[in-house]
Amino acid sequence: MENAIQVRIYSVFSFAVRLLDAFTKAAPLKGSIQLSLEGRKERPIAKGDGWLVFTDLPAGTYRLLVSSKEYITKMASIVVATKQTDPSERLILLAPSPSYPFRSGDTLIRGVVFRPDGEPAAGAIVRARIRGEQDSAVKLAEQGEAGDVTLALYSPVGRICPGDAFQPVPAEGSSAPIIRIAEAGKGWTHRLAEPLSGPLPRSTALLPLIETSCDARGEFVLALPPSLGRANGEAEIAIYAEGAGSLCKHQIVDGAATSVGSIRLAPLQKG
Repeated sequence: MENAIQVRIYSVFSFAVRLLDAFTKAAPLKGSIQLSLEGRKERPIAKGDGWLVFTDLPAGTYRLLVSSKEYITKMASIVVATKQTDPSERLILLAPSPSYPFRSGDTLIRGVVFRPDGEPAAGAIVRARIRGEQDSAVKLAEQGEAGDVTLALYSPVGRICPGDAFQPVPAEGSSAPIIRIAEAGKGWTHRLAEPLSGPLPRSTALLPLIETSCDARGEFVLALPPSLGRANGEAEIAIYAEGAGSLCKHQIVDGAATSVGSIRLAPLQKG
């Protein structure tokens, strides 16, 4: 009679990432997404809802490349912890590319960007602050202090979602920090991706910030998430690429695609 031998193979958790569609605030579209760890052959284990788990990696820092036809290519640095530290988890936000299958009625801002020498501004960073209708801004429900890792926010329209980014309405001549939401709470309190850089008074108004990058042709699309609610208002668009930039404002209409046309960046003044 043969003896049955049971063999168990154990894997050691290294890190987990959650891929999130910046437009829908849900798991990314299934299809052409490709993931690779620079210099490694390990493949992740899909866990659903955009979660991916890597196992059996030595401690260290790795570069994770996420590429897709529907999303702007993303490179992220991931730290694999030692046995003495906590495992790493990270939210990776994927911005739609100009090839994303948007639907009629989506609120979009499209354009194409060129460098000062006339070449397409591939990889240029594009950010738009949205000034919506009166009394539509997200506001602090409680005062925030430097170093806080959570923030109490009140949204009169729409809802707060993981991956959302905001900027306080700045005083004249001051810069505004970017506040990113890592995890949306069930109530008003939400976990931040980075600790608050400075104090913010209660009732501070926060403007939604939409971010993307230009593709290889210099084209970009800013997609306003439905979770924001109605998106009528003004978009303050800032574009930067290797010592050059541009600032412009455009009116947007909820449910419509707005074209800002061709934008040529100008060299930024030093100092």
